[in-house]
Parts: sequence; structure tokens; C-alpha cells
Amino acid sequence: MTARRATHEDRGDDEAPEAEDDHGGVHEDRARGRVGQPVEEPAAGLGKAVLATRDTAGVERLLPRDLVALTPGTNTDHDALLRELAQVRRDGYAVDRSENSADVQCYAVAIVPRHSAVVTDAVSVSVPLFRHTDELAAQTIARLLEVNDRLRKVS
Repeated sequence: MTARRATHEDRGDDEAPEAEDDHGGVHEDRARGRVGQPVEEPAAGLGKAVLATRDTAGVERLLPRDLVALTPGTNTDHDALLRELAQVRRDGYAVDRSENSADVQCYAVAIVPRHSAVVTDAVSVSVPLFRHTDELAAQTIARLLEVNDRLRKVS
């Protein structure tokens, strides 16, 4: 099982885009990873979205014994992760709260194919925390769920 992500590097850009925050600071907008590169599934929105399509026993078989902390916010507690995946199942989307990349919030949905029981892919949107608002989060989640509905009709 591999979740995949796109970054500015995959578009051929040499440098990550920079943006000024409300306090005059400049931040580099660089996501960890590249298209086709596996991500640390339990720490990433993409991985959580895919993992949540499996039942608890299936998730437990896939998880490593020790969950690796990629940032100070990474959840390394198995029981807490299982509770979070149950929430993802209820909501239909996953949230990465600076767990995979510091200072980035990510929203993701699994792409559930019509003709297969195995889910291996997800789509996500990452937002630097200095740009994050509740309104942007709600819009992002709504768009991801809409895209997911469209993808289910064609996949």
C-alpha cells in the first residue's frame, strides 16, 4: 500500500515557492516527498485516508510495532491512531495536523475504486499553517469530498 503525493518539484520547479505570512516572515512552501514515493502512512493524511478504508484488524496487521515520530506532532500511540482512523471513517476524510511535515495541515480522501475492494490511492491538499483558516479548511474538505465523489464514478 503506497499513498502518493505531488510537489512543486514534480512540476519541474527548481525552488519551493515562498510566501510572506501576516507577521512579515517568509516561509518556504515545500512538502515532504515526491510523486510515487511512499509516505509514512500513519503520519500523513494520505496514509490515514487509505488506512481508514481497512478494518481495525487490517490496520493493525499493516502498522509497524513502533510508530516513528516525523515531527513533534506525530501520533506514535497505536490506540490513539486507531481512534483517529475510526473518526476518518465517519467523516470521510483524514487530517494530518503537522504530523508528517511541521507547520503544515493536510486534508486527504481515499480514492475508492468502483470495481475493486482494495484501496491504494488517495488525494490530498496541504496548507501551510500560516495560511490556514477554519474557512479554508471547510472549503478544502468540501472540494476534496466533491472530487472523491467524481472519481468514484469513473474509477
